[in-house]
Amino acid sequence: MFAFLLTKNAAAQAAAASDSPANREDVVKLFDLMHVQQQTQSAIESMLKQQRVMVREALRKRHPEISDEDLKSADKYMDEFWRDFPVAQMLDDMIPVYQQHLTKADVGAMSIFYASPTGQKLLREMPAIMTESMQAMMPHLQESMDQMMERVERKTEVERQKKALPREKN
Repeated sequence: MFAFLLTKNAAAQAAAASDSPANREDVVKLFDLMHVQQQTQSAIESMLKQQRVMVREALRKRHPEISDEDLKSADKYMDEFWRDFPVAQMLDDMIPVYQQHLTKADVGAMSIFYASPTGQKLLREMPAIMTESMQAMMPHLQESMDQMMERVERKTEVERQKKALPREKN
């Protein structure tokens, strides 16, 4: 009976340990194993390339007279914005979110996967997967962006006209 109680107690302690929240160190190690900082930087660079194309197309469509110099200026502005983007701070802000949603056991299992050859392959291929996914989505994103811009411009024009009417009556 004593052995049964010891076994039951050990099982309960193991279950409680697996249900305990991941600590900061666990999540940081997982991020390191997953190359989260490098992956995030790569994703930002890929997004920037796609965003540059979308912004240039939108600007040319709405302002056909726009010069190449103006487009280069817009590119420079976007580059400066993303260059100063606080990736390290953003990742630090993510740690408590991971801790809230994942247990120590979850992070351990994820670490085992990402340390495996398949996990490492996924990490190596993820930038290409994300880039190609963005390229595949680009036509739909551009169409949606164009529609949204048209709605905003119409709404803005209607609001501008409404504000102008009372002044014209006086």
